[in-house]
Amino acid sequence: MFLRTFRRHFGISSRKVAVQTHLAWYWRWALMTGLVAVVAAGGWFAWTAHTGTSAGDGDRKGTLAELQESVATLEQENT
Repeated sequence: MFLRTFRRHFGISSRKVAVQTHLAWYWRWALMTGLVAVVAAGGWFAWTAHTGTSAGDGDRKGTLAELQESVATLEQENT
């Protein structure tokens, strides 16, 4: 009796099943696009933090050079 019920579940006479994904393809693509956008934004922010510039700041290196020059002249005046 037990062997017969076991064969019904796992043998060639078992029921046919359809495998379906949990997410539809359009939701999966939307999630992947969002993930790529987040990673790209994080990389962009890391790159701008590394170079010392930001989207609205322009070029900070010029102002840094000017500040270093003014510090050097002020130190010379103090001495």
